[in-house]
Amino acid sequence: LRGTSHDICAPVVNFTGWKEGRYLLLLQKSGEIYRPFQGRFSVVPIQDGALSWFTEGEASFERGSVALEKVKARVTEVVAAERAEFKKGVMKAEGELEKGEIRYEILGQPGAIDQKLKVLAKEKLGVELVFLGCIAPLNQDFHRGHQDTVKAFLFKKHGHDPVTTLEASLK
Repeated sequence: LRGTSHDICAPVVNFTGWKEGRYLLLLQKSGEIYRPFQGRFSVVPIQDGALSWFTEGEASFERGSVALEKVKARVTEVVAAERAEFKKGVMKAEGELEKGEIRYEILGQPGAIDQKLKVLAKEKLGVELVFLGCIAPLNQDFHRGHQDTVKAFLFKKHGHDPVTTLEASLK
């Protein structure tokens, strides 16, 4: 396996050194592509039906030998919970959009033009910008569901993301 990621936390990952055998491969969907979930930790060898996995609760970083079936069951539970939270974010955004409220969240280092962008987005687009700063929301799946729904709505209406276009015009 060979993979690359443009994520600063998981730079180029080359799995060609792995030997033939059974592995659990963890990928994360990003748009239309799949990327290694945590760099080289995305490939975990399976030996005798078990693998090195987290043995205690999610807050623990201790690893031990855990049966593959237990790991699969836990991963399935986590994915189901993430999907449920994503759906809640979608439903919240759809409810807001039905009321004519468009709340667009921006994550990242606040910029010099943010206040001007906030005013113009409200005046020109009817979009309320919410700046989240550098720390991602605790419930990222909910946030992603909400934001993806809002962006899809704006793209359908304008043919592009008008907030990004407005922001670029201010630079």
